[in-house]
Amino acid sequence: MRRAHALFLALLLAGGAVAGGLAAMKTVRLGADVSEPEPVSASAVKSHAKKLDKWNASLNLALGRRPPALPAIPRFSDVYIPSVPGAPPVYTVAGDPPAKPPAVKPVDGSATKPAAVKPRAKSKPKKSGAAKPKPGTKPGSPAAQPPGSSPSPAPASDPPPTKAQQDCAKAQDKVTSRQEKVSSLQQKLEQKRAAVPVKEAKIDEKQARIDQLAAQIEQETDPAKKAELQAKLDQARLDLEKAKQDYQKALDDVQKTEQELSVAQQELDLAKQDATTKCAGVSV
Repeated sequence: MRRAHALFLALLLAGGAVAGGLAAMKTVRLGADVSEPEPVSASAVKSHAKKLDKWNASLNLALGRRPPALPAIPRFSDVYIPSVPGAPPVYTVAGDPPAKPPAVKPVDGSATKPAAVKPRAKSKPKKSGAAKPKPGTKPGSPAAQPPGSSPSPAPASDPPPTKAQQDCAKAQDKVTSRQEKVSSLQQKLEQKRAAVPVKEAKIDEKQARIDQLAAQIEQETDPAKKAELQAKLDQARLDLEKAKQDYQKALDDVQKTEQELSVAQQELDLAKQDATTKCAGVSV
């Protein structure tokens, strides 16, 4: 090995040793400067705990307040829906009879009258036994009719409903189903609203139980009974939280049912408008 190479390696090792020594000295100096943390006084911990208790009490008070009154259910005006032969009667308001349909006028302006249906002739009962053929006619041939007589007319039958009448009947059925859905949701909403005060009364009952147990714990001196009362107090607090959750769930159910009722009412209004459009000018 040349002397230049040996000198270079010696200088490199010396530089590494010097850098390591400086780093160790700096680490020792930093460790000496670090001071121990100051202990927190018991008064500071107590004041902080009091603040947390106040915040907890304010949150419980906000949860126990009565919610605002619910909005009234919207009411809409009735829409006339003419009836179609063969379709069930449709009532826009429960208990009101259907209104008379408007008179339908033809294009030429003349009033139309309903076609008179002729009563069917009463058929005579057939006699028992085969009828005897008249003289001069072969067996199995049709009986000869008297001269000048016309063939008996076939019984009149109702004409099949037109496409407009079918569309009108379908629109009326749709209105009926939407009305039933709205009525069902209104009953459901009344039940949900009636359950809210019951849930609120349970919250008041649980809170009164907690106050009673807290007063008994303060007056009790026996450690065993005091521990038993404390266990009951903890359980009563859990029951109170559960009652608050049930109350909030009842409020959410009322709001959800109100939204469903609003959507169903809008669908009913659209169905009534569609029925009015399709049944306009349809003869019944």
